[in-house]
Amino acid sequence: MIVYMALCSREGVVKRVLRSIPAGMVNEGRDVRELFHEREELDGLLKQDHEYGASLRLRMKIQGDPPVFVTVKTVNRQLIFFAYDVKPAEPLTQLMELSLSLLDITEVDGQDPYGAGYYEIQKLNSQLINYQRTLAKANCRLQGLLEEARQARNTIDLLERDMLTGLLSEKIFYDRASRILELYPEQEFDILAVDIEQFKIVNEVFGTGRGDRLLMDLSVCLLTIQDDSRTLITRARADTFFAILPRRKETYEALNANIGRFLESYPLPMRLQIKAGIYRIDSRDLEVARMCDRALMAAGSIKRNYGQRFALYNHAMHEKLMVEQRIITQWRELWSGGISSCTCSQRWRLTRESSLGRRRWCAGNTRSSA
Repeated sequence: MIVYMALCSREGVVKRVLRSIPAGMVNEGRDVRELFHEREELDGLLKQDHEYGASLRLRMKIQGDPPVFVTVKTVNRQLIFFAYDVKPAEPLTQLMELSLSLLDITEVDGQDPYGAGYYEIQKLNSQLINYQRTLAKANCRLQGLLEEARQARNTIDLLERDMLTGLLSEKIFYDRASRILELYPEQEFDILAVDIEQFKIVNEVFGTGRGDRLLMDLSVCLLTIQDDSRTLITRARADTFFAILPRRKETYEALNANIGRFLESYPLPMRLQIKAGIYRIDSRDLEVARMCDRALMAAGSIKRNYGQRFALYNHAMHEKLMVEQRIITQWRELWSGGISSCTCSQRWRLTRESSLGRRRWCAGNTRSSA
């Protein structure tokens, strides 16, 4: 276990070390950035205002260069700096941000060595140690913190978060995802859509309470892919999640393994199926909402296919989308041209051309006699 807690300035100068495991990593008066390889990313985190906390995944300059989570929260003119690595780490960053946002430390300058702030941080450290013992207890604690945070947030924050899972709201996700694509033009990104098959059955058979619990637990599972600020996740619709993330094969391998373990051990007496669709962002001119629709189309293409969990949006899906769009356009043109005054019979004819089925819309109309 690695834990380093300190009070520091926005320039990274350590004013007081509150906890260090192992001991003596960076002492008072030194620069906390000496601990990490990614100095520029940490510098950006330190210089921003983080009312509710913010986190990064960085590599420490100690034996083995272990990656750790770094969480920062602004308190008056100083920062609470927290570097930690506790296993398992699935929902740990969100737990830390929400926990630090609930701390009521009114004064840091001139505080006694064992003042109220020190004991609050000690209490938080005890909670982290207990978290190692069982994931179930940690999840219960996380849900409690989410409920407390929901009650304490101001109106603006309420608009940015999904009240059930604590993830970003759909609108905020679209806005921030667009901003990320502008900030990192050279980075390859994907849009991920995750959908629970037959979620309505869970609500109807076991009740909405169990359905809500399933959504909250799945959101914690999905947080495993959020290893830096370039990854965002939202619950967009009842049982659908979207994410924007840097394109890395290792991320999908880890997520596939985590979803597999989640489904195998989930305490619900029915066979759950989770499907994920991936849209690779090749052109950034398309709206993020449309990218998400295409990722969801990929996920829908493998529904009821129990041997496949992930699917890529491909050319065949694009062609299908274009055909359906042309049909809608033709219908609107006919309708605006006076088809409403006619008796219209419609039929759909599905033809096969090679391996791709194309829908052709045929409409005939007969004007009613006087």
